[in-house]
Amino acid sequence: MKESRKRMIPLGLIGIIVLGGVFLLQDHETNSKSKEERKERFLSDFSADLEEAVTHLNRITNSDYEDLESELHELNTIFVRMDERLYEESEQTNEVEYSKLFDEFTFLTTGRYEKDGVIVYEGAPFYENGKLSGGERALIHIIATDLHDASHFFIQDEIDTYEAFHDQINRVAEQDHLAFYERVLERYSDTTLYDSFHGMMNVQVDRNEQPYSVIKMEEGVLSEDDGIVVFTEENSQGEQIFLAYFEKVDDQWYWQQSLGANVKEGQVNWTASQRFPHFYVGIIHDEKVDRVEVGGQEADIIPVKDGARFWYVHASDGDVVYVKIDGTNRIVERLNY
Repeated sequence: MKESRKRMIPLGLIGIIVLGGVFLLQDHETNSKSKEERKERFLSDFSADLEEAVTHLNRITNSDYEDLESELHELNTIFVRMDERLYEESEQTNEVEYSKLFDEFTFLTTGRYEKDGVIVYEGAPFYENGKLSGGERALIHIIATDLHDASHFFIQDEIDTYEAFHDQINRVAEQDHLAFYERVLERYSDTTLYDSFHGMMNVQVDRNEQPYSVIKMEEGVLSEDDGIVVFTEENSQGEQIFLAYFEKVDDQWYWQQSLGANVKEGQVNWTASQRFPHFYVGIIHDEKVDRVEVGGQEADIIPVKDGARFWYVHASDGDVVYVKIDGTNRIVERLNY
């Protein structure tokens, strides 16, 4: 009997060890799954914040007076939320390194930027005058471009690890947006549309990497103090063409809105502005289309390349109609389904 008990003790110990190992393995698998779910949730939430920030940045460039202040404050709320997300994941995302990025952005609404407890910039909040200056608009545009480029990688599911997140966001964090703003403040005293447009375009990004070309520039389009510029640009979305609308106030040109389209044939046929003045723009690839009308207004058509033609028109709400060479016409929906 004693010998039997002696033989059972090692077996019991082995059973305990095996069970303990199983529990440890299950606990490890549970922790790994929990960490993976947390990472996916963080990346998803941060991606949504990026997209929302870009939306507000683009909306801000078309906001005046009372809308501008509210939009800037809403944007500031998004930046604070993004900073909080980074703090929560600080062990994985080097939050301290990135927090300076969002500290910089808050000066849009406060006019004040501190670094290590020292004021390094102090000026007026961007909404103070009720309208963005050329330098302010250029800064908003470059921030929007940087965040949009980062957001693009999230949307394409190319950011699936903390390492990939670090590499992408670090590109934005390395940009000294405040220094950029101070450099361009003096570059917007030009009183011609030509100089103002090229000044804005050439301080926003490295034009060796994102070249642009003006196709058409015209003043006095809807009034004596406005103008349009049609230009192409190569960017992260490929080759695109834009219509930019400007207004001149007190000898200063303001970039009020812009609408764009991909030169390459895609799902979007045309786009319309959401504020006054109301423009429609689009791309035609069908050589049988003779003209485009919106609400009875005939659009201007400009050849671009490889048979593609860009069209634009100032019109109130109405159907977009393609009129073919043979006289037939059809209503064109905004998207190809």
